Amino acid sequence: MRMSTFQIDLRDRSQGWDVKILSAFDLLSIGQELDVVMNADPESLHMLFNKERAGLYRWECLHITPHIWKIQLIRTEQGLGESPERDKILPCFRPSWAEDLNPSCGLFLDIRPLTAKGLDPFQTVIRSTTELKPGQHLQLLLNDPPETFICILNRLGYESFAEIKNGTWNAYFRKGKGFNRGSIVLELDVRRLEPPLPLLKVLESLPSISEGGVLKVLYPNRPDSLVDKLRTHGFEVTGDETEGSNYVLQIWKKKN
Repeated sequence: MRMSTFQIDLRDRSQGWDVKILSAFDLLSIGQELDVVMNADPESLHMLFNKERAGLYRWECLHITPHIWKIQLIRTEQGLGESPERDKILPCFRPSWAEDLNPSCGLFLDIRPLTAKGLDPFQTVIRSTTELKPGQHLQLLLNDPPETFICILNRLGYESFAEIKNGTWNAYFRKGKGFNRGSIVLELDVRRLEPPLPLLKVLESLPSISEGGVLKVLYPNRPDSLVDKLRTHGFEVTGDETEGSNYVLQIWKKKN
């Protein structure tokens, strides 16, 4: 008896479609099926799987209409492409919720092009987490171990695990059951930065504040100019002076 079936629509082939489909396939358990809908000749997809996942799948192709194909990719029990030396999990166990991940239900983000250009992907990752809908997960593709992202997103209330598949790190995140709206979603310490970097750093972090969430900032001086700018961007802020001239700020979105 065939197990769960998932589907991905490739009729609009965006950049990185090949990585997306391979990553979705890698989430399948043995016997599960991934259905791919295409409006182009599936030969390129077949060649991709023959090259990257040889021996790991069974291929069935259905011609739905003259210009629409549906390909059924069934994960088989054994394959030639898996290498225990290269494929490993961080941490050393796979959490139970990872077994229920739906390859077609989640956000997919490949940050390797950003890091290859020397860009910091942090804000892009944070913005992606705020777009997650109930039941969805975020999948990151990285060249390097994702301990930093795991540490940060765990503090923001996300459960996570990561594994290497075919030499590429795959990190998965979902919002934990204990995460409450209105809690601190990010903490930022800008006290040691020279002006105007503290103000700029806070403004750069605004997209990370989800609806109902709070950004906590350790700020080096009286934040009058920052407060004015935050309010023009649709945010509210409170501040308490700590020892010396430092301030602890809490920032959140105004309610419409």
